[in-house]
Amino acid sequence: MTELAQFRDDVDAHDFFVLTTDAPTVEMLAYTVVQYFPGLDAAARAVDDALLPLAGRIGDPEVSTWTTALGPATRILDRAKTPVRSLLRRSVPATTIRWVQPIEQLPDPLTAVLTTFVPKRADETFTAPLVDQFALGLVLVPDFA
Repeated sequence: MTELAQFRDDVDAHDFFVLTTDAPTVEMLAYTVVQYFPGLDAAARAVDDALLPLAGRIGDPEVSTWTTALGPATRILDRAKTPVRSLLRRSVPATTIRWVQPIEQLPDPLTAVLTTFVPKRADETFTAPLVDQFALGLVLVPDFA
């Protein structure tokens, strides 16, 4: 968890979530970094960045457009092999799911980018629907303060 906290600080995440199991032991399945960028044009940059060449990428990223409560969003599913860490630890397939959501309903429009890392591809079938449900459920809540 210390490494995740350091990563959160390094990427200057506004929000950060960790998906874990709770039985029979606690294991991390995925973690999500949420970042906000000013302007709606940030959405195109975030999608372009996600599609840049990636070392270890397996196939082409899967790009799709979805309609959410906040308007059109882009979902990018990318698979890659993690770097080999030592002679005894081989690389493993990992998954990244990135949701890019422009939010034009705000006085100062912005783009939210939710990037979820699934370190073990074997966990993808369980985690991807949960990540998608989270992204599709984003709504604006009025500030009553």
